[in-house]
Amino acid sequence: MKRRTKAQIDPDCVVALSASDMKAFRFRRTETGVAMEGIWQASPIDSNAKSPAATIAVLQPARMVCRTIELPDAAPDKLEIALQLQAETKQMGSVDAWRTASSVLAFRCDDGGRTGIVVDWPTNDAGPSLSRDLPPDGEPLFAGDSAILAAVLDGYAAGPLVSVNSDRTAFSFALRTPKGLSVRSTRIDPSQWPEAATMAVIESALSGGMNAAQAETLVGLLDEAVAAAGDGGFGCTQTDRDSLAECVSGLDDVDAWREHGLKALAALIWFSPAQPLVSLRAQPMGERPGHVGEWINRLGDPQ
Repeated sequence: MKRRTKAQIDPDCVVALSASDMKAFRFRRTETGVAMEGIWQASPIDSNAKSPAATIAVLQPARMVCRTIELPDAAPDKLEIALQLQAETKQMGSVDAWRTASSVLAFRCDDGGRTGIVVDWPTNDAGPSLSRDLPPDGEPLFAGDSAILAAVLDGYAAGPLVSVNSDRTAFSFALRTPKGLSVRSTRIDPSQWPEAATMAVIESALSGGMNAAQAETLVGLLDEAVAAAGDGGFGCTQTDRDSLAECVSGLDDVDAWREHGLKALAALIWFSPAQPLVSLRAQPMGERPGHVGEWINRLGDPQ
């Protein structure tokens, strides 16, 4: 029996999909960022084929916990140690290593301090069951929308950035404040949309040191971002779409950004120093459960 040839890895290509609709798209690294090449489809492996380096599945809002950690201005190695210590203190060993990640962002607060991001994926969320044909090994990586938004604010956009569930029961946002980046995912009553979302953002802005005038300006920007997110998806201002278009090609209008923005931005972050934030796993590498195990897990899959 002829052994199946394992494909070579293309380090400049990744696949990204929304875990809610499971339609996968191929993204390629460019000189300025990434380009969306189109829908990815599984094909027979041959000796000349190269497999994308990773598949990133973006989870719905509020399924992952994203925390910001205030850090002093220090050498990179000391910042990483300080972030790890604070993350371990908060987690108290409650999160498996493959379900958590952290990264120190380049963004500086008004006082010169730095911001660290810690992402946790609760162990009671088994994760969606995705195709076993996804490259490169049938074991996709996972990313939370809030972590993507936070990483994008680190030099790619000014914010606010939002992500909205299609039924408007969950909402994530990221914005810059005088005290650092503010990131939050929250569940809301859809009958109180968008007022409840606006209130959550303003509370975070004021806690982050914004004054009344700054908060008033923020409301106008937030209204524009929420409108861009429409009935579900990614939303930002036109100014930020113009900025993001300089590093993401293939998304031509607000509708394309709403539907594919998080996937494209996850691919962008994969090729950045913040790659760990979009690289969580549902289980350790090589330990994906069989079909029956995944069927059982789906019974408790939060929607």
